[in-house]
Amino acid sequence: RSAPYPLVASAHLQHQRLSLPPLHIRQVGSAQNVLTQIVAASSAAAGFGTFVVVLQHRRPRRGRAGLRAVREDHRARIVEPANLELDADKFPRSSVPAVSTAGKVMKHVKWPETWPYTAEDFVRRDETDDALFYAEPRMCIHVDPAAAEALQAYYAKAFAAYPQARILDLCSSCVSHYPAERCWSHVSVLGMNEVELKSNTQADDYLVWDLNKEPTLPHEDGMFDIVTCAVSFDYLAQPLEVMLEVARVLRPGGLVILSTSNRCFPSKAIDIWLRATMMERLLIYGSYIHFADEFEPVQAHDLSSIDARGMGFGSPMYVVQGRKRGGPPIPVVPDGSDDAEFQPAEHASGLYSWLETRGLCRHFDVVNEWCLDVGAVDFTEVAENTDDLAEFLDQRLTSEERIRLLRGTR
Repeated sequence: RSAPYPLVASAHLQHQRLSLPPLHIRQVGSAQNVLTQIVAASSAAAGFGTFVVVLQHRRPRRGRAGLRAVREDHRARIVEPANLELDADKFPRSSVPAVSTAGKVMKHVKWPETWPYTAEDFVRRDETDDALFYAEPRMCIHVDPAAAEALQAYYAKAFAAYPQARILDLCSSCVSHYPAERCWSHVSVLGMNEVELKSNTQADDYLVWDLNKEPTLPHEDGMFDIVTCAVSFDYLAQPLEVMLEVARVLRPGGLVILSTSNRCFPSKAIDIWLRATMMERLLIYGSYIHFADEFEPVQAHDLSSIDARGMGFGSPMYVVQGRKRGGPPIPVVPDGSDDAEFQPAEHASGLYSWLETRGLCRHFDVVNEWCLDVGAVDFTEVAENTDDLAEFLDQRLTSEERIRLLRGTR
């Protein structure tokens, strides 16, 4: 597996720490290869004797924007926020509860009375012409396949409520992540690189357009049923102006869907996005929709895979959306195409049966409450995170119950 940052080994012999050179392991064929290198380095340092090897991921030092970059190539990079740089008493940090999920954060948010941002929040590390940065085509997907597939599946459900829709994709590229089966009448895409846009097989027309230079969209009022923007709204230095334009070109009842992950081109992302946590980023996106003052209450959904949500492997994926006021009611999503994000269940699917196999049914209510807090929607997500659940239950578990809970997870 590719390590996100250098793997560093240290060894201890008879309570004395041994000095080992860092093992910068990026791509390895197997875990055995890693262990072979570590044992060889440790043996050379320790000589003859028994020693313990301690492994850790050593993170590079954060830059001025609180950034942790993973890849030094043409793809978007993973960023980790500099959490302490945001004021805890101000939006969005003040609006994120200690235990939060995407839906809970957006459902219970108290929006500020006025626009909460300053010009400094939208400064970027690289303020040179965006056309230069995007001049070279990037013919790739900037999130992992699981995240891209989750977004595509979500689009399929959302688009089903707007048959034969006219769709606008902002900040587009060689792919829009729309479902493979066409259910719309027309797709227009705007982006920064003509080669990428020409390669987008789902686009009926394209236009090279720099929204940071000209946030006014070149379209007529009420022209579209849906506007999307995939993992790119964090590059816009005038997001409210763009969102006002989105509201203008949407028909009454139209839908805007913004998706986001933890990857970006950090030199071109706005400062506040780099400094915010994932839940805070959802609120930032939501605030753009809210302050446009044309939309119904904002919604947010977590589309992340179990690996990304529970264990940090892969790209998380979230959507923030708003429906423009007016227009006819949205039809119900057809049976078989809804999920927990559209119609949340009262309890995690299969949870009771899973607890029953471990003799833990007496804890059902409190475990179900934990599932709601962490956003687990079925028993498989619970099974992948039994260590966290055991820590949460703590003294409620007998020693035998703890063993049964953790059975098969070691």
